Amino acid sequence: MINTVKNFPNKSGVYKITSPTGKIYVGEAVDLQTRCKFYLTPNRIKKQRGIYNSLIKHSVVSHTIEVLEFCDVNQLLIRERYWQEFYDSVNNGLNCFLSQTNEKKKVWSEETKKIMSENSKGINNPFYKKNHSEESLKKISESSKGINNPNYGGKFKSEEWLKKQSISNSKKPLKVIDTLTNETYEFINSKEVSVFLNCSSSSVRESKKHGYQIKKRFIVKNND
Repeated sequence: MINTVKNFPNKSGVYKITSPTGKIYVGEAVDLQTRCKFYLTPNRIKKQRGIYNSLIKHSVVSHTIEVLEFCDVNQLLIRERYWQEFYDSVNNGLNCFLSQTNEKKKVWSEETKKIMSENSKGINNPFYKKNHSEESLKKISESSKGINNPNYGGKFKSEEWLKKQSISNSKKPLKVIDTLTNETYEFINSKEVSVFLNCSSSSVRESKKHGYQIKKRFIVKNND
C-alpha cells in the first residue's frame, strides 16, 4: 500500500482500500496522492472510524489500495456514492456513511447511528442534568420577539423578495481554499462554488460565515 500511494498521480478521482479480511473502504480526493498519504499514518484519519480501526488492527502494509477511476472534481461525490453502493461499503465494509449528493441524501451505517446515539446519552450529553433557569428562559423568549424575530413584519417572505435576495447573494465573488494542497480557486458567485464542490448552497454559506470546512478540507471566503 505504501509504494502504491507514493506512485499515485496528483489527479482527482475515487479510490478503494481493501483490508486483509476483504472489507472495502471507498473514498474520493481532489488530489489522490496527497489525500491517500493520510492513510499511511492512521492517526491522521481517526474520525474515519471504520478504516482507522482496520489499519490499526491489521497494519497499513496488510491493506491494498487502488484507483477506481479518475473524474472531474464536480463529479467526485456522485462517483464516490456509486462505488460505495456498488461494493456495499457501508453495510458490509469500512465506510461509516454513504456520501451525500444533490440527488441522494447521506445515509449512516446502523453501527455508526448506534454509536452517535450512545454518545449523546447521559453524561455524554452536554445538557446532562442541566435545566434552563427562569432568567435564561425569559432571555430566550425576549430574543425571539419583535424585530429580533427573523419573520418580523410578515409571517412569510414573498417570492419576489426571496428571488431578489438570492440574486444579490449569488453575485458576490468567492474563493475556495483547499486546506490539504493550499490551492486557491476563484469563482464569480456561490452557485459556481456549490457546483464545483458538489455541495448545497447552505454549506457554502456556512463555510463563508463560520469558516466550516466543506468535505473536511475546503473553506469558502469572500474574494475581496
